[in-house]
Amino acid sequence: MKKIIFMFLTTITFCSGLSNEELKDLAQTISEVVKEEKLESLNKQQNQENQDVREIKELLQILIDKKDKDLLNDDKDYSSYIDYYLNNMELSKEIDKYITAYSNLYGVKKELIIAVAQAESNFFPNAKNKKGAIGIMQLTEETAKLLDVDVNSLSQNIKGGAKHLQNLILLYQNNLDLVLAGYNAGTKAVEKYGGIPPYDETIDYIKRVKNILSKLEKDQAVNNESIDFNNNNDF
Repeated sequence: MKKIIFMFLTTITFCSGLSNEELKDLAQTISEVVKEEKLESLNKQQNQENQDVREIKELLQILIDKKDKDLLNDDKDYSSYIDYYLNNMELSKEIDKYITAYSNLYGVKKELIIAVAQAESNFFPNAKNKKGAIGIMQLTEETAKLLDVDVNSLSQNIKGGAKHLQNLILLYQNNLDLVLAGYNAGTKAVEKYGGIPPYDETIDYIKRVKNILSKLEKDQAVNNESIDFNNNNDF
């Protein structure tokens, strides 16, 4: 920034013939503008942090209320499963924590969120595809805006994905194939074709997510916690 200001002032000096006093005043003005920009940036960052804190507090209160009413799911810890792809246990635990929280908040099976996240991004928070979808749950800016979430925030990306799945589950009345088709191709495509769109990508996507779910079901069965992924009511 100092280098840019120096070059800017040097150019003005040669081109405009400003006096030293005028140059000093101009430098002071630019310095004040830079300070204001930095302050504005810090304020935005602080506001975002405050929003995140409020959101976490609200989420915790909801989960506490659910626990008090015995509505909180006894979810399996998938941090080791996620870490297989990330090789970062601290991040994996954080991701698992958010998935657990939003699974309970929106009433979506944790395994479904895990399977979609794996199929979408292999759990990489900074993943971005050629269509502009971002993050673990690969949300587009348009979808994120509708869901009122920030795609660049780890927690809100997962929140948006879970909320989107909840909306699709309600829309398609627990039909898993249509839920996954809607997530991958969009609800307009599902509506246009009156069912699963005849896109190779979408057909492969549904198979991939269901295969992941089957793997998770087997893992659960080992722990005597079998989930029937053919039973739509389980979602």
